[in-house]
Amino acid sequence: ETGFRSCDLKLSILRPVHQLLRYKGPPMFLGNLTGDSDLGRRRFSFPFSGLSDGDENCRRIGEVLVKNKGRNPLLVGVYANDALRRFLDIVEKKREGVLPVELSGLNVICIENDILKFVTENCNEGLVKLRFEEVGR
Repeated sequence: ETGFRSCDLKLSILRPVHQLLRYKGPPMFLGNLTGDSDLGRRRFSFPFSGLSDGDENCRRIGEVLVKNKGRNPLLVGVYANDALRRFLDIVEKKREGVLPVELSGLNVICIENDILKFVTENCNEGLVKLRFEEVGR
């Protein structure tokens, strides 16, 4: 639903990109692909929506989260870290006009550092449980 092909998912799982070799280009969604070889050139989409490429990706992520088909797992590819960071930034700053109205009260809880600390430093398991309870509320 978010523009990933199954072969993209398979490759990202079987051959994850090493941190040092990670390319910081724009995320590649199927809707972004054109016949042009110049992927870095900025184009206006038709009809012109006034959104930058990053805002367009955030809008699409928001549309996936709003769908009422039961669970909506959001899978962001290895190369789409910038899209995820931009989405989180827009949610935290409560920027209007990019995300669907249904997401207006959305909050972000990041547990990345807690999990890393638990895995690398044998941190207290109770702390991680508390963070997961916070996410579940």
